[in-house]
Amino acid sequence: MIQDWKTLYEVKGPKSLMEMTAAELEETLKETKTVIISFGALENHGCHLPMGADYFQANVLIRRVHECLSEMGRKTVPGFAVPFGTQTNKFERDKLLGNCYLNEKTFVEMAEDLILSLHETGFERFLLIVNHSENHSALNLVAKDLANRFDIKSVVTDWVPPHNDFWPTVLKNAEHQG
Repeated sequence: MIQDWKTLYEVKGPKSLMEMTAAELEETLKETKTVIISFGALENHGCHLPMGADYFQANVLIRRVHECLSEMGRKTVPGFAVPFGTQTNKFERDKLLGNCYLNEKTFVEMAEDLILSLHETGFERFLLIVNHSENHSALNLVAKDLANRFDIKSVVTDWVPPHNDFWPTVLKNAEHQG
């Protein structure tokens, strides 16, 4: 028996969908029907980053986007980060220990199933954040397919392109991953 429990997890800031109770979600859905979901990856980033870097960044990004939209008067629910993405860049990560990915068809089906289940719950608008570049085309396919079949409104956003001019000012290594 554990004698000295320490706090293992504490919510600081608005609760995400993962941290809400059903009653809290029911109340929240009275205020907004928009949820933020991010799609990361579990992959080898080299010796300097953890395997879940894309997933950890995705969780932070969901909260940051939620906060920024709140400041603009747009209510959202910080949803959750999906830790698995599509195949990693073969040219830079081939045969690296720890890559755990889904094939694109499986990824598309998973993303659609997640969004459809959230739509059944009451969400009407979806902000889908790319947090692993290889997920971008698959998420665009998901958004288009769900719009055509179910009139589900979603936007796919990618935080990387706005930083393309910034990266060279801080990354001095000639290697792709910096």
